[in-house]
Amino acid sequence: MRTVLWIGFAILSIVPCSCRKINNHLRIASYFNPLANLSGVPVNKIGVIEYYLLDMLAQYLNFTYEIHVPSDVPQLGSPDQTKGNGSWTGVLGQLVRDEVDMSISFGPSFYSRHLIVDVSVSIILDDISIVVPYPQQDTNAAGYLYAFDLATWITMILSFSCGSLAIWVVALVQKKGEQNLPTILMFITAVSLGQGGYLKQYSQYSSASRLIQGAVLLALLVVSYSFCGIVTSMITSPRYEFVVRSIEDVVENENIRPLIIKESSTHVEFEVSSNPIFQEAYKRIKANPKLLIPSSSEFVDVLLSNPHNVLIMSNLLADSEIEKDIKRHRVCRTTVLPKVVNDRTNSLFLQKDSPYTATINRL
Repeated sequence: MRTVLWIGFAILSIVPCSCRKINNHLRIASYFNPLANLSGVPVNKIGVIEYYLLDMLAQYLNFTYEIHVPSDVPQLGSPDQTKGNGSWTGVLGQLVRDEVDMSISFGPSFYSRHLIVDVSVSIILDDISIVVPYPQQDTNAAGYLYAFDLATWITMILSFSCGSLAIWVVALVQKKGEQNLPTILMFITAVSLGQGGYLKQYSQYSSASRLIQGAVLLALLVVSYSFCGIVTSMITSPRYEFVVRSIEDVVENENIRPLIIKESSTHVEFEVSSNPIFQEAYKRIKANPKLLIPSSSEFVDVLLSNPHNVLIMSNLLADSEIEKDIKRHRVCRTTVLPKVVNDRTNSLFLQKDSPYTATINRL
């Protein structure tokens, strides 16, 4: 969880609150457990944050509360296209219809939200991240061939072949030492593979032949140690290949299917954003409405249903979903990309022109 929130908890636990009290009973909107008390739904990080945040506010602003869960969409919501007339779904719809006084469910503030509700100061940072299938290790039985590139392999083979020929030619010309080419090649191969070896009649070799042999053996020593080091590194630090590595990769690859939770804050952000990358990604989603997945879905299962799927969502929610899936399957099947899509601040929402907005913002 974000350090910013916990620091705020710590400060408010130590410093007495001198702000104006609410002294009332409030109707609070939430759609995460434990506050929402939804059956069969596990508690995640966001739900824990909401629980402690509400407890802190109720204690220092002196109010009691009751929780109201949105009956249509368990999200902050968006404009209700089916009803029109300024109707909204989710928590924001509850605020517009005067069903609740405030949301403890937080989210980013957009211009469209400012028009219909009051938005508090920022209370927590959260990222939009990309969840992908856990990458498979790309090291295979022939992985040792990737220790050097093709040009290096060709250069080494030609060099050692030429060294073997040089030893053989010198032996033939000077009539000293091993004059059988296959035996010389076998000697060079044995040393290359770390098996050792020697050439007969070593005392009869000329200085020229000994210099050539020494140069070849020294080169073999350097190459063999380099090869062993690279292969050991490949084995102990395997490389993994992700489906994508950034939102730019998602846009560039037309085969990728970006999934977004329907009517979530991420959905709204991509829909209204002026960022060209976000706009391109949302065009693909708009062309295929199936890429908008219901909030009741098992997100990891949906993600893994197609090898080209990636899931764009809140980082806090992504961590919770991955942890839940690990507990269920005893293996990590998904991961969050290191590069985030966007940093964003999150706020609470109250009824438009609420008398409690100023009080919340003074904390």
